[in-house]
Amino acid sequence: MTREEMEELVRTVTLEVVKELKRHGGPQATDSTGSTCECSCGGEGCGSGDRVANSATVSPDRFRGRVLTEASLQSASTNGKGVLLLRPGTLVTPLARDLAAELRVELKFESEQSPEGAASSDVPPIRCPTNTVAFLSARGSLTHERIVAAAADKAGFEVQSCAAGDRNSGTTPALSCARLVSAGKCCRGVIISDEIYTVLRQANRLNGVKAQVCRDVEKARECRRSETNLLLLSDGQLGLKMLERILEVWLGR
Repeated sequence: MTREEMEELVRTVTLEVVKELKRHGGPQATDSTGSTCECSCGGEGCGSGDRVANSATVSPDRFRGRVLTEASLQSASTNGKGVLLLRPGTLVTPLARDLAAELRVELKFESEQSPEGAASSDVPPIRCPTNTVAFLSARGSLTHERIVAAAADKAGFEVQSCAAGDRNSGTTPALSCARLVSAGKCCRGVIISDEIYTVLRQANRLNGVKAQVCRDVEKARECRRSETNLLLLSDGQLGLKMLERILEVWLGR
């Protein structure tokens, strides 16, 4: 967690605590029927309680922020199923957890979804003339090759491995892999290299190639929705489990 994110969390939690103290310590307005209202409507029956109770079941949505507060939960929706999807690493304040329990809303991190659910109706199907994925590991990693082959096989693809060549030969092997996608011989390509940004600039100049750098599952979903056909992964900065999850999302059918 960065220093800025920590400071944001401290500020958010402090505001939530102050709000909770005011709620339980201050006087509550009472309307003509004797019921209480915790807002500032003066007991006129504004219906804020109904809005809180119903706001979480309006329409499909995911919470995209970094910190889920009580106010954020009130304005979020749970696609009518009582489940709110959170990005991996999202911070949830104690008051937000209490409100979720009160509203019977399950807070579920997207990383907890099954691989089959990752490629559901919220991402487009893969359209390609071939059923082959081009693959290159710049350092010729057999472990990376095994992981890519397993993910491709699970999604119904074949893998065409590209020769890594000499590590001092620059990005030429990577571009040879990208050209298989450009020529339509492979419908998608995966390149694992420590020079991904150099490859990115050169690969996107090729006709028909749409390359993006990917570092996590959320970016993999974004690449899937934008129909990226060449995925660039940083060698040495990506764990094997994360690599598996990224490929499951990006290649899954």
